[in-house]
Amino acid sequence: MRSLFKKLFITGFFVCFYHGGYIHASDTPSTGLSYSARVNDHEGVFLFPVDKMSKTWSWNRKSTRPNVLEYGWRVQVPLGKDRYEVGVCLFKVSQSVLLSGDFKGLIKAAQVDAWKLYMNKGKEGGKVDKSINDVSAEVVEGGLRVVVHDKVFLAKFLKSHPKSVVFLTASPETLGEDKKQSVQVVYQ
Repeated sequence: MRSLFKKLFITGFFVCFYHGGYIHASDTPSTGLSYSARVNDHEGVFLFPVDKMSKTWSWNRKSTRPNVLEYGWRVQVPLGKDRYEVGVCLFKVSQSVLLSGDFKGLIKAAQVDAWKLYMNKGKEGGKVDKSINDVSAEVVEGGLRVVVHDKVFLAKFLKSHPKSVVFLTASPETLGEDKKQSVQVVYQ
């Protein structure tokens, strides 16, 4: 019996931990919430599951380099020849101090905006697009809800009618690298 348990334990350990060396948050959804993108002429609603919903979150960590994205929940949207991102970003700025709080506190400390993406000398960049001014984020059970009410942006979205968008998430655990998830858009 003991050797059967040992075999099962080792097999289970291998199956769970082999994929990339550790379990990724969205590989083991536990919240029941899944990525979704719903768009109509009144709003765009994008849901992010957050499976490791800690009671306490820390930001401006010492281990995060200055001027680097520490946390991010963004949706990349192709609109014709242009590309945009909407969502939440928390960059660690120089001289910042370690802060902690609940997930709502982290989101409140972050910026919620729309960015127009561009290429500069072969590198992708982005800048806040002030013409898109009605983007909000709220914490929901098991995740984050990003909502866009900007009529011009929504009109472009509906005209371009992309089949899918890409959800990007970043955290200190991903070391600034975005985890990407393609999601089909539901038009209402």
